Formats: sequence, C-alpha cells, structure tokens
Amino acid sequence: MIVDQHFLKRLRTDRLRRAVAEFPELVGVGIDESTAVIVSGRTFEVVGHGDVIVIDGRVSEAPAKTIKVASGGGDGPPPPPSSVGPKTAALNPGMMYDLDRGVVPEPIAEKR
Repeated sequence: MIVDQHFLKRLRTDRLRRAVAEFPELVGVGIDESTAVIVSGRTFEVVGHGDVIVIDGRVSEAPAKTIKVASGGGDGPPPPPSSVGPKTAALNPGMMYDLDRGVVPEPIAEKR
C-alpha cells in the first residue's frame, strides 16, 4: 500500500495518482484529516470523521470508474474519474475495502 495523509484538505490526489502510476501493483490510500483505517487481515475499515480515497493500481478500467458514496464530512470531493486508469473509490467512516478483491464489500443484511 501507498498511504498519503491530510489527503483531501491538502489536495493530494494528483500526488497519489502519480505514486500509484509508478507502482501499479500497489493500492493507494488517501486518508483525510481526523480519519484512520484499521487493517484486519486483507481488509480495512475507515474510522473517524473524514473520508478515505482508494486508488487501486492493480485494477485498470477503461473508462475509469469512481464509486461515489454519500458525503461523510470530508473536506472536499473525491477525485474526478479520468478516461483510463486505476479504479477509484471514495469511502466514508464505517465502510470497508477488500484488498484481495479490490472492491468495497456489499453490506451484509442484519439478521432479525
């Protein structure tokens, strides 16, 4: 993984995109202010008050796709999609990312 902090507040999307382009076998994770990721095995969960942007260099899509989620208190919008490039996801607190599959897992319905 490539981790960048103070991500949205300091507008570091291009910097992380360049790092992932140089090392496409890695997953870029941009972490906002007052936010963290808790890694457990091969998944991580977003905790705190801001958002996390994932730029997954291992999965190239044409056109690139942004998984858009409701705003969760971040300091700016997720990066815009480009015409070709790695998969990008914007994660809010409580959301998870599966590093093996390169996806945001679907929520599991609670049993009643």
